[in-house]
Amino acid sequence: MTNIEIEQVVSQPSSYTPTKVVCLPIDASSNTRYSIQYALANLLDPKIHSINLINVLPKQTSMEQNQSRLIDYIEQQLDVVEESSVKSAYDLIIELSKQFSKHGYAVTGNFAVGDPRLVLKSYIETIAPHMVVMGSHGDNKLPGTMGSVSNFILQNSETPVVIVKEEFHATH
Repeated sequence: MTNIEIEQVVSQPSSYTPTKVVCLPIDASSNTRYSIQYALANLLDPKIHSINLINVLPKQTSMEQNQSRLIDYIEQQLDVVEESSVKSAYDLIIELSKQFSKHGYAVTGNFAVGDPRLVLKSYIETIAPHMVVMGSHGDNKLPGTMGSVSNFILQNSETPVVIVKEEFHATH
């Protein structure tokens, strides 16, 4: 496997000495927020658990080098989008870290770029958490389906994985 760089963005201790680490892969989806609410209400205790957030920004595929001005312009625009995505990823880590800190949890927030499935698998193997809690999908809006990242982690992790499915609320 290729070397994956994980950057620690934030680390906030708590007044407790937690004995078990819980890994929460995050993204900007509503499913992530729901899985965090579920975990806080049903699974976690700040006296026992420390929280390890990781936000993996999917690596953008690079276009072939070409002398065309159009290609150069498009690449410049992709760089701007990527910088914006990285800033949004950092902001999300900081926001959610503060949310956990407010509840008394020791929290570490991390960031990486790459294939989310492979980065998460490697990261989980490295930190060896007590459990992984994640949403059933990211931006996939197909009802009743599990996303490819959640499915991959569930199938390939030796760590217990809790998949939280966002409740479906029909609007009338």
